[in-house]
Amino acid sequence: MNRIAFCVAMLTATVASSAQVKPNRITPGKQLGKLSVGDLPENMKWMKKPDYGDTSSGHQWQTWEAKKPDPRNGKIINTLDVYTSVNDAGKYQIRLIRSTSPTFATSAMIKVGSSFAEVKKQYPKIAKQTEYESPQFSSKVALFDDDAAGIAFEFKLAADGNVAPKSRCLSIWVHEPGLDLQKEYYPAVEYITSKPGLRKAAKNH
Repeated sequence: MNRIAFCVAMLTATVASSAQVKPNRITPGKQLGKLSVGDLPENMKWMKKPDYGDTSSGHQWQTWEAKKPDPRNGKIINTLDVYTSVNDAGKYQIRLIRSTSPTFATSAMIKVGSSFAEVKKQYPKIAKQTEYESPQFSSKVALFDDDAAGIAFEFKLAADGNVAPKSRCLSIWVHEPGLDLQKEYYPAVEYITSKPGLRKAAKNH
């Protein structure tokens, strides 16, 4: 089983107690699958070694990459990205989780593949944070964030620079609510969007 498939399988495994997080659930500001904002990666022993990783000045990026394209999401290579930074106790703590897999959904069934119109209806406060050329999606992409809720989405940009109502969500990000994604997590946003080459350069780092 490849690494991303293993991670998805673990993230979607049946939980033993209703007190635990729901394995397929996205909760804005809190969780994506079995990963939660605020968790300590050192406790995630069930996660396999990431395909790519990079560490710099108290920040750490980890990426798990699928080995085969996903036909549900434009036949791209799915990725799971986790960004951590050092807390006051000197331990790395999860700040941001990103997934391109349609496996995960919110309670309102917003997921990768949902239309911009559907996302906008559920999260009317989303605002464009940045746009970039994405090798992963072979297109120019815009990142929209509802900073108060703690959830963000990527969409392809049309030729006119706008996102069409029927444009499909390409990825979902979960972060601490009430924080400006671009301002507070700039290193993570830059890593995932502006400098995807860092992943390749840091492979098996």
